[in-house]
This record gives sequence, structure tokens and C-alpha cells, in this order.
Amino acid sequence: MSVSNQRRRKRRKPEGGKHELNLPLIRNVVVSLAVVMVLLMVTHLVLQRSEQGSAGAGGAGTAAVEPKAAPLPNAQRRDRTDQEIIEDAEDKFGTASTYLLQYRVADENLSTAIDNFRKAESELALVPEALWPDWAFQIAEQIAEAEDLLNSQFSRVKLDYVRAYQAEDYADATAQCERMRRLVPDPNDERHIYAKEKIRRLRAMMSGDKKYRWSDR
Repeated sequence: MSVSNQRRRKRRKPEGGKHELNLPLIRNVVVSLAVVMVLLMVTHLVLQRSEQGSAGAGGAGTAAVEPKAAPLPNAQRRDRTDQEIIEDAEDKFGTASTYLLQYRVADENLSTAIDNFRKAESELALVPEALWPDWAFQIAEQIAEAEDLLNSQFSRVKLDYVRAYQAEDYADATAQCERMRRLVPDPNDERHIYAKEKIRRLRAMMSGDKKYRWSDR
């Protein structure tokens, strides 16, 4: 081999060596960039979840705001001022409160109380909530209390009906069904419909129609 060829080989070796050293360096750079991208994506997702969790926690720690009641079809301003509407609502609230306190006096009292509470609520929906007096914010709680009492009363009377029916005291069973209808006078309420159907069957049985005797239990 000539001296010139040997010199060329010696000059190429450093270049080849330098090229080989750069490959792992490039790989390291690429891997590092990939890791950085992954970390950025993970950090972004974590921050998103953290923000959602904070929003949820804030909602859980804040008292739920009761949706403002929509006015009933018959609740109209009729040229009344805000103050006049509030006064009318207060009258209905007072009536409802009285019937609730005296719910044991008559079967109809709880339904009357609920009806007047809802009318007061509907009237208040016609004016800005900022004008509502303190008692206005008790309506939802009062309605819930009256409905719980109504459900309890209805269940008790329904049990009395079942006992009377099983004892074949159809007159008393009918009387208990009449009480159920008075407790829930709304003809569209399923409880009223239930009581009305039972009365129809009981009257048919008492008139001599025996086909309901076993199907009505």
C-alpha cells in the first residue's frame, strides 16, 4: 500500500469515528424530546382534572340554590306592583301555614296547605328574588314537610282500609277509601285514582257482585 493511501485512511478514521459518536447523541436528544412531550401531555391532563375536581368540590361545598319556581298559568301580575304581589303571596303562605299546623283537624288540610304553599311560591316567581322576604325561603321546606305528613297519613289510612277489607267490613273499608280521596283530592293523582277504584269495587261487592271478592285484595 502506498504512503498516500495510508494517509487517506488515517484521515477518514477520525471522520468515521466522529460520525459514530453522533448517532447515540442524536438518539438521546430524540428520546429526551419524546419524554418531554409525554410529560407535557400528562401535566396538561392532570391540570384539567384538578380544575374539574376543584369546580366539583366548590359546588359540593356551596349550598344548592333552589330553582326559582315557574309561575302557574293563573299566576299573573294583573297590574299589581311587586309589593302587592308579595302581600298576596304572604296571605297564601299564612293560610298554608295555618292548615299545616291544623292538619289533624280535617283530612283535606294537608292538601290545602300544599296547594296554598305552591300558590305563594308561584306568586313570588313573578317578582325579583332580591325582593323576597325571609319567609319566602321557607316555602320549599314547608312543602316537603306537608308532603311527608300527607304520605304518612295516606299510608296509615290505606292500612286501615286493608284491615277492614280483610275483616270483610266493607262499609268501613269504603269509609277508609273515602278518607284517602279526601286526603288527596286531586283527581289526577294516582292515590286518588287508587281510592276511587277501590270504592267502585267495594260498592259493587256490597250490591251483590262477587267477582271482585278475591281480586280486590
